[in-house]
Amino acid sequence: MTLTKMIILVAAIGIGATSYLSVLAEAGLGDFSGSSNAAENPAAVPTEATAPAPSTNGGLTIAAKDTKFDETKLSAPAGEVAITFDNKDAQPHNLDILNGDRAGADSLAKTKIEMGPATSTLSVQLKPGKYYYQCDVHPDQMHGILTVT
Repeated sequence: MTLTKMIILVAAIGIGATSYLSVLAEAGLGDFSGSSNAAENPAAVPTEATAPAPSTNGGLTIAAKDTKFDETKLSAPAGEVAITFDNKDAQPHNLDILNGDRAGADSLAKTKIEMGPATSTLSVQLKPGKYYYQCDVHPDQMHGILTVT
């Protein structure tokens, strides 16, 4: 089951799974037939599928809302850093970590550009320094600095 279907399923449990899932299925938003047991028994929903993969640094989260990042200054210890990118907008965004503290530097790692709402996790090995991050679709509006110590 995909993370998107898992989130929809968990939401459905809270508002009446049977009617919600049948509406989604009729709308062509996926086959939830394999989820019916989980909808009837919330304990059957696997929790490990909803959490991002842990990193050695505990991970960071950046959200996109109203064509802005919610965080424009982040910090993390050196090493493998997991960054969860939560696109809350109904428009395309991504997260691109650049190798330097300014726009125009080479990309180190990036998520794919996706319509929101969507969530993805990016894992990148970083040395101490400053890293510019941006949305490649809206680089003038959505950017920030990640300081790695």
